[in-house]
Amino acid sequence: MEVAREAQRRRKLSDGIIDTRRISHGERHIWHAIADRSLVPLSPQLYYPAAEWDQLPNHERKLLEAVAAGRNTHTSVLVGRSAARVAGMWVVATTEERVELSATARSIGASIRKNPRYQARHFRLTEAETYTTEGCRATKLIRTAIDIARTHGFPEGLVAFDWLLRVGVDTQHIRRQIEAMGRFKGARIARQCLAHATPLSESPYESLARALLIAAHFDPVPQFSVGRYRADLGIDGWLLIEIDGDSKYEYGTAETIRKENDRKKQIENQGYRVLRYRPGFLLKNPQGFLNEVKTAYTTRVS
Repeated sequence: MEVAREAQRRRKLSDGIIDTRRISHGERHIWHAIADRSLVPLSPQLYYPAAEWDQLPNHERKLLEAVAAGRNTHTSVLVGRSAARVAGMWVVATTEERVELSATARSIGASIRKNPRYQARHFRLTEAETYTTEGCRATKLIRTAIDIARTHGFPEGLVAFDWLLRVGVDTQHIRRQIEAMGRFKGARIARQCLAHATPLSESPYESLARALLIAAHFDPVPQFSVGRYRADLGIDGWLLIEIDGDSKYEYGTAETIRKENDRKKQIENQGYRVLRYRPGFLLKNPQGFLNEVKTAYTTRVS
């Protein structure tokens, strides 16, 4: 049901894009809205109502930018993070996120190469690796995850691979597609992501935290059981890491925090150490996150 609701939401947002190529000169209210900036330009000739745009979270804005770019080209395909956005795949951008496009022909158009909001990729793609969605072409799920791993590194790749397993994609199917691509830059990272991927991760930021810990030579266990509780990650059976989604605190804040504190106290009373992090901290200060974990770990071990 969650997947269906998310797909419906993406479709509704995409349907709100206004394509001026389909607007007649007589529809003067549209041209007036563009002139007074009541419509936000997403790409050449495609716009979105500014009042609605201002209320959207970042991930939905990135979705709309990707869809608009895809609808604005007939020779390129959405790839990487942008293909993930239109598919509803988890994305945690650790660097600036631009729309990613790869040509289906030998070269990518100048309008894409020269646009500072776009990132031109030079991938060898087959028709079997692409599909049409929301009026644009994009790479299919497995190819998308592989491309994220090879271009954006292990942490972002693991986020994407965890999502694949979470929605039921078969591990052997992923392995075969990596092998079928032959020799390519970043193949080792893609295989590493597959080796560490799990269907147990419950959020992209849990996956990001796990990836950072793995890269730092820890062996985090996802959904670690502590009696009737579960921690997002467990290390060596005693150090627990919880990633708190910001939405958890939007309503009933005092009661929510009280319950979380009670839960933390009951776990710590059993001899566990609990570290809690917000997604924003992981994203902005990954080294700070690792330093705190290492300090807690070495203090107990020593």
